[in-house]
Amino acid sequence: MQNDGGVRKKYVEPERLLCIQPTFSHFVMASVGVSELGRMNLHFVDPDVKINGQYYHDTLLMRDLLPDIKQLSPDYFTLQQDGAQGA
Repeated sequence: MQNDGGVRKKYVEPERLLCIQPTFSHFVMASVGVSELGRMNLHFVDPDVKINGQYYHDTLLMRDLLPDIKQLSPDYFTLQQDGAQGA
């Protein structure tokens, strides 16, 4: 077999073998509701938004989740939040 002048992999420093170019955010925050009646739409939180009580109430709950909930069950529902992290 003829040598083409290239360097063998075993002689290359490990950090040079793989170059990763980030193509998307390292994390995504989303909110969704699920019940025995079905699931609601998946709502993504805008990047770099600080989730505080005002944002949660005005955006996630009032604008996004409640309209979905009311479509599945217009008369009665119980909201149980899961996955909240303490400060």
